[in-house]
Amino acid sequence: MKKQWIVGTALLMLMTGNAWADGEPPTENILKDQFKKQYHGILKLDAITLKNLDAKGNQATWSAEGDVSSSDDLYTWVGQLADYELLEQTWTKDKPVKFSAMLTSKGTPASGWSVNFYSFQAAASDRGRVVDDIKTNNKYLIVNSEDFNYRFSQLESALNTQKNSIPALEKEVKAFDKQMVAAQKAADAYWGKDANGKQMTREEAFKKIHQQRDECKRAARTVLTGMCYSVGSATRQGSSSPTRFIGQSAMTSRT
Repeated sequence: MKKQWIVGTALLMLMTGNAWADGEPPTENILKDQFKKQYHGILKLDAITLKNLDAKGNQATWSAEGDVSSSDDLYTWVGQLADYELLEQTWTKDKPVKFSAMLTSKGTPASGWSVNFYSFQAAASDRGRVVDDIKTNNKYLIVNSEDFNYRFSQLESALNTQKNSIPALEKEVKAFDKQMVAAQKAADAYWGKDANGKQMTREEAFKKIHQQRDECKRAARTVLTGMCYSVGSATRQGSSSPTRFIGQSAMTSRT
């Protein structure tokens, strides 16, 4: 009986010591909230299993496995094709992905917890970003999407059509260039030639017009000045003769 009590006590002590050594893990909600904060809401923790690796006081180290998912579709840039951007979808919204990680915890149920995940590894790419206009902008081609081959064949066909139309476009451009040259010659001829027979430009023609206008104004002022002088002289001469005649007549009468 005494031996049974000793064995029972020893087993109880071992079990109690083992429980203290394993430590008490944070609750699942605590782990999910911390994971979401640490990964900026881009990734979220769906399921987790912890295995205690070390415990001392209120601190413990754990290995973790489980499922995570992304809060949105995530993409990485692959390349450029004409006006299109090639993207690869690395994460699908709400689709579970297996992961493994390490984490440290500090605290107790009464005091609360602080948790830190590290050494995170997932079965999906560790790269990706949200593309806001992915569903409304046709400039993106998703290389691992179901409709990529169809859209790529359409784009390839359109590019081939453009390529085949280049010779015709070049011919049109050359014809247009000839028309532009002819139009330029006609425009140049419109402005006439100078005294030496040289073709004048628009600026030279306007300069000549302004010079002729200024010369005309100067000539008009000269003519008007001369006319005014002649009229003034005639008026002065006409007014002096009668005065002399009247005076002379009066003097003659008195005599």
